[in-house]
Amino acid sequence: MSRAFPEARFPAFRFCPPGATDGQRQYRVDVAAKEAADRPGITEDQLASGGYTVRTTFDLPLQDSTAEQVKGLKSAKGGVRLHTAVVGIEPGDRAVRVLYGGSDYARQPFNDAVSGAVEAGSVLGPLAGMRFGAPLTAVPKTAAPTPLRLTSAYAAVAADGVYAAPYTVTGITGDGRTVYSAHPERRRVLPEKTARAAAAPVRGGRQATPVAGPPANLFTAGAGGGTTRRTVWTVAYDARLTLTVVLFADKPGEKKDSTVPAQLPTYPSPTGFTEQAATQLRGRLR
Repeated sequence: MSRAFPEARFPAFRFCPPGATDGQRQYRVDVAAKEAADRPGITEDQLASGGYTVRTTFDLPLQDSTAEQVKGLKSAKGGVRLHTAVVGIEPGDRAVRVLYGGSDYARQPFNDAVSGAVEAGSVLGPLAGMRFGAPLTAVPKTAAPTPLRLTSAYAAVAADGVYAAPYTVTGITGDGRTVYSAHPERRRVLPEKTARAAAAPVRGGRQATPVAGPPANLFTAGAGGGTTRRTVWTVAYDARLTLTVVLFADKPGEKKDSTVPAQLPTYPSPTGFTEQAATQLRGRLR
């Protein structure tokens, strides 16, 4: 599958003002810049000096569609704040196509998709009992994984048990030469038979047909239930893309600058939102 990946020059860091349409772009810039500065052949100081072009894996039309999907969500009442995280990984290759860490970097620079520990609850069900190899060994037993981490586990299932570290940088050029090209190292973390059995429609899941393209295995679960629901995860996965949409809420804690989990509002339906977002985004795959 071929795509024209967008390019970004560093250090072209642009901090968007609150409410700006492009306010979540900086999440992707931060992740790609950190990864680029850690690649062989280039140092952080060299990258910061400028003059380098970094090619990324992000599917910008899909990123824009994600932002449009989330835009309709309203803030909850009583100091409760809604969070949405979206991660899309190409199984086998492990290129990160979608990374939505928040709606406005200026208001919340913390990246929920990469660093947020979100209560998983029963979304771990399909992975229970699987013996993943390193570095995914602990995922099925992690009570609050990051969306990126859990998406990686499901992507390994979708890739017949093969894993490679998720990446966002495909190459770096400077002074007319290529200083880095991505070559993902793949390893088997699940027996192929186990992965293929899990990739079939899971218990509590179903086949979801997007607007376009083949159906995907879609599973929705989370923590809490009914009026006590705290998190909702929808994972849609097949050989083309593993896409996770997470909705969760928090509120100010007793200690200064702290937060605690909060109940999700019942309207609009949290499960309805995550399932619709996952299905429609998959339908926009190029």
